[in-house]
Amino acid sequence: GGGGGGGAGDPASFSSNVFKDKWRNSKASMKKDQWKLVVVKATSRELAPPKTKHVKAILMGIDNGGADFSSRNSAAGAIMHHLQKRMTERDWIVVTKTLSILHFVLKEASNREFLNALQTQWAGVFNTMNFQDDNPAGYVNAPFIRTYGAYLIQFCSTRNQIQFLPAKQDPPLTEEVLVSKYQKSEVKELLKHLPLLEASVERILSIDITGPMASNQVGAAAMGMIMQDVTTLWKTLARAMENLENRFFDIASSKESKLAYELFKYYAVNLFQKADKFFGILVKSKPGYAPPPKDPIPAYLLEDMEDYVKNPTAMLTRGAIPRDVPGADGFSHPMSGPGMGPGGPGGPGGGPSMPMGGAKLRGRRGRGGGLMPQNVSAAGYAEPEVDPFGEPAAAPAENNFEAVSGTR
Repeated sequence: GGGGGGGAGDPASFSSNVFKDKWRNSKASMKKDQWKLVVVKATSRELAPPKTKHVKAILMGIDNGGADFSSRNSAAGAIMHHLQKRMTERDWIVVTKTLSILHFVLKEASNREFLNALQTQWAGVFNTMNFQDDNPAGYVNAPFIRTYGAYLIQFCSTRNQIQFLPAKQDPPLTEEVLVSKYQKSEVKELLKHLPLLEASVERILSIDITGPMASNQVGAAAMGMIMQDVTTLWKTLARAMENLENRFFDIASSKESKLAYELFKYYAVNLFQKADKFFGILVKSKPGYAPPPKDPIPAYLLEDMEDYVKNPTAMLTRGAIPRDVPGADGFSHPMSGPGMGPGGPGGPGGGPSMPMGGAKLRGRRGRGGGLMPQNVSAAGYAEPEVDPFGEPAAAPAENNFEAVSGTR
């Protein structure tokens, strides 16, 4: 199919593509190919999110479609065949809707055999790096489509290897259970899983939401699920890194301490910078969205970690060294926590600085609970209640996709 763009660009081209979809629907109806009909309607060229009834039909077809995905005679096989074909369209509306439906399937489907196939042999369906739509609207939305597809590829890879983000479970996992996954893990598990968790966070923070997709109706479903994923992933990584920090100076293996330092440094520097930009855009483009807390890491902590990697014996015998804690630590926000703000020890108008150096000290950031404050419930983070396939309030009720649960 040629470029669409919801009427933007060449009107003749758009009209031609709409006619093609109508012809496909007509043929599918005559051949009683109900799944083709549903998929084409769900990924229509209309400037609106997919309709509830079509997405629900796709999900039900997958969950009740059996385990034979190689044949189009099965519901699951037919649905996947037609979704794959829609991904080859040179139309930003069709491809965005298809990606959002596949993302929704990854999050909400209960057919494990289908999910395993989608995450492995069919994962290439998410490869959108060469996507092109020559119409103006397609051109400006292409960066989002390419980077969104790259995130979903990483989503599949990470789930395959460490089962995170997990598939939907019964009973569902609460957000608190999800984000606490690595809060008490041993160092070996952290070093095995954190590279993949960081890769997922890096990919989702790299989704290009600087264009119009962040605020248009076609991208509403995708943006809702991206906000859910990035919030959960960041909270999980933050708690995992707090755990790694608390265990770091007990790591005996030089190889493990070096890897732990590199992982922590990448989180504290690279990912923090990406997160500042990404969450900043979300706050501006999505009123009411409250990003997860980001407690900054002071530079001295990275320096102490680096010293420990180079000479652990010297670090272990150095003991506590008093350090002055500046009002701003070189990262994106001033330090916070008991005794660290204005009026507290080490803060403007406060008392003496807290002893911060030395391998025997823990809780180095004065967090009083860490990156994720323990005295704040999961609900306290104002998790956005997003309807991934939601439409404007004036739309008919049958078009409003029911909200995706914030649990798993």
